[in-house]
Amino acid sequence: MNKYFLMFLAVLLLGCKKNETYQVYYRGSLRAIMMGEDLEAKMEMDSIAGLKNLYALGAMENLKGEMLVLNSIPLISTVSDSTVTVERTFNKKPALLVYVQVTRWDTIKITQPLRDTGELESLIASMIETRRLTQPVPFILRGNFESLEWHVIRPKNRKIQNEHDGHKNTGFKGVLKNENDVYVLGFFSTEHQGIITHHDAFTHMHFKTPDDKLAGHVDNIILKGEVNLLLPGI
Repeated sequence: MNKYFLMFLAVLLLGCKKNETYQVYYRGSLRAIMMGEDLEAKMEMDSIAGLKNLYALGAMENLKGEMLVLNSIPLISTVSDSTVTVERTFNKKPALLVYVQVTRWDTIKITQPLRDTGELESLIASMIETRRLTQPVPFILRGNFESLEWHVIRPKNRKIQNEHDGHKNTGFKGVLKNENDVYVLGFFSTEHQGIITHHDAFTHMHFKTPDDKLAGHVDNIILKGEVNLLLPGI
């Protein structure tokens, strides 16, 4: 076979290869949690405490609270007497955890308004396609959010633990308005609905405020002004 043809074929295959600089892992599934079928611990958080460049989100066993890890720093949110407490510890057990190690992020500036999470998902989908990233894809949002609706789960009545709205309604809820330098970690996938995202969404996102005093699950986002979107470096 002509050696020039072989060289051309090698270049072509290299150009078609997806950019796989990360590997997303997950334990548990949102579907099982939403149906109230499996709220038990899936792993020990301590088992990944030594990993560098670690990013993770999830829910604690028996839905006792929310979990977030940013660059190997854990933030565990729980609710007591209508007060959210954020603790830095790996000594917890998740019913669901999605995690990844990312050593380098590329920053993309978002300047156009986004009226809801659906518009954000469409934007992320187009960028993932352009960059040929493998799903699920971790991403970060940093900047000023016009509105961010959130909750921290605190189940009270097991009868309503079988629906997403039930989880939100039993959680402690709030809205951030025009908050500066909010940090959002998310995972995007069109292939993992009911597993790492809800059945009607392509993203699963958690957030924290700059002072680390508030963190939780993101229900909806409205963006106006400049926000940085970070995707795994290629």
